[in-house]
Amino acid sequence: MDRDLYTIVAPAGAIGSLNITLSALGTIRPDLTVVVMNQAGDRLASQLRAGSNGQQTLVVPNAVAGQTYVVGVWQRAGAVQSTGNYLLTADFSTDAVQMQTLTEQTLAVGTVDYALLSSNKSQLFRFDLTTLSPSAAKATVISIIDVRTQQQVGTVSATGGVTGSVFVWLPAGDYIIATRVYVQSSTVTGPVTYRLMADVVSDDDGPGYTDPTMPPPPSEQPPYTYNEKPQGDPVVPTLPGPDDDPFYQIPWWEIVERYFETLFNQ
Repeated sequence: MDRDLYTIVAPAGAIGSLNITLSALGTIRPDLTVVVMNQAGDRLASQLRAGSNGQQTLVVPNAVAGQTYVVGVWQRAGAVQSTGNYLLTADFSTDAVQMQTLTEQTLAVGTVDYALLSSNKSQLFRFDLTTLSPSAAKATVISIIDVRTQQQVGTVSATGGVTGSVFVWLPAGDYIIATRVYVQSSTVTGPVTYRLMADVVSDDDGPGYTDPTMPPPPSEQPPYTYNEKPQGDPVVPTLPGPDDDPFYQIPWWEIVERYFETLFNQ
């Protein structure tokens, strides 16, 4: 059985936790597991967050600056698919510093809420969804839908008291963040409260160079904007493309209606 091992040295300014995320890629995805160890090969205590799409995130609390961490990826016991590609990411952060709260709301069961996220350039996002209602019979599901193509590009769910995470690469453009809450038993009543947080992990810009003899460059626009109560069409077009592309002309609210109509009528 193949075992891939990676070493990570915590930088001098590392604080908070070490976050390791493993995502299987492709249409035929390998069944993998991920562990974090010290240099002696002893597994370190960590919190596992499992996403609804099979993504695994290990959170090792209280990272130590200068310490070497060993990350292992290998075939999961009882795996059906043993080969394939995967994406492994790592960062040292604290939620308070890195993650921005996009919204915290309470929804009635069965209702759909939506917001508009505009990514101002191509970048990798991390989304953390927490269902704050403590009952394990309550759950929140968030779908990220590309306005231009009407395709779902990411999803994450979380039951009561649990945080789910997902990493999604979003090219520049507009995306609908559609939220629906559920209960798993007819005896469970009342609304569901959830929180959605986000962080830009990386983008497509390489390291830059500033000429000290030239005037300072203009300030950059924020990496994204988030509108909880969008009105009307998003700015059209937001991506380069042919004028006859019909997706540019479809209002975002119609995309939400069509998406959930298809999803819940299957």
